[in-house]
Amino acid sequence: MILKLLNYTLELYDAQNAFHPFAFAAKLQSKDFPTYHDILRMDPLERAKWLEAMDKEIQDLIDRKCFDLVPRSEPIGKGEQVIKSMWALRRKRKPNGEIS
Repeated sequence: MILKLLNYTLELYDAQNAFHPFAFAAKLQSKDFPTYHDILRMDPLERAKWLEAMDKEIQDLIDRKCFDLVPRSEPIGKGEQVIKSMWALRRKRKPNGEIS
């Protein structure tokens, strides 16, 4: 059984692309991994909690000076690249499955 699990894990892992596309697609179908657009379609109370958490995360990164917020035109005008990023959102659960 352990060998089967190990082989399955190795199939999902792709050294060049980090993970097999099917592994990522499975996460996308889970309600515990909403997209930003999913959050915008949630009921107002739940949406407010997600947006508040996102604001807090951005503020924490700014406070730790992880990046400088600049107008997009500034680095492009200097011939520099803008680093793309994305939100990796996840609904956290307690061991009993209840949303924390």
